[in-house]
Amino acid sequence: MIYLSDLSFRNILEDIANKHPILIYFICFRNEPEKFPNPGFFDWERDCEVLDKFGLIEYKPRSERKSHNVTEEDCRITSNGKNIYNELVSNNICQKIFDLMNTGCELDDFVRIFQENFTFNERPDLHIQNILNEIKKETTIPFARNEYSKIVDGNMYKIKFLIENNIFYLKINIKCACSNELAIDIEKNTFVAHLNNYYFYELRCDSCNKVFQIKPDLFNMRII
Repeated sequence: MIYLSDLSFRNILEDIANKHPILIYFICFRNEPEKFPNPGFFDWERDCEVLDKFGLIEYKPRSERKSHNVTEEDCRITSNGKNIYNELVSNNICQKIFDLMNTGCELDDFVRIFQENFTFNERPDLHIQNILNEIKKETTIPFARNEYSKIVDGNMYKIKFLIENNIFYLKINIKCACSNELAIDIEKNTFVAHLNNYYFYELRCDSCNKVFQIKPDLFNMRII
């Protein structure tokens, strides 16, 4: 998956992609057609008019131009359009879209193909870190970093912060010395409450009956 959330022009590009992602490639094509040729998908009248509304193209409607067809002079790139193109090229986005289209896809397939390969969502690791930074503001207790692990008397535990289906949670895995494996998922609000009230997490091994108590800051574990 190619993440576009870090781009400076992320918001306007996402709005353009919601109209149709082929318009992003049109920006590449209009700036450097010898490098990014017309795939045969473009409707100049429609595409130039749409990008004009975003301030990336200066478009002359039929009432203002001499010919019936749209010429390059009727669909000129603006300075903002060039800035967006430069960012797309510097991040290799134009080339990646061009490569996808070279697989022989049709225009009707391109929305699906674009969504399978590109996303405007935040990178999961960055999203997790931003949430952890928010949690740090809600508590005075420092806690273990992501993917922290420790072995206590031959029993290993590991913590991992995850996001699935846009839900943030903490997963604790324990590998008991008896070889049994235990796991628990803790949602954000529960994690913050355990920190602020200093509640331990408790898991029991159903094979050897050991009870594992993990400190709310996740730095250590005791066995009873």
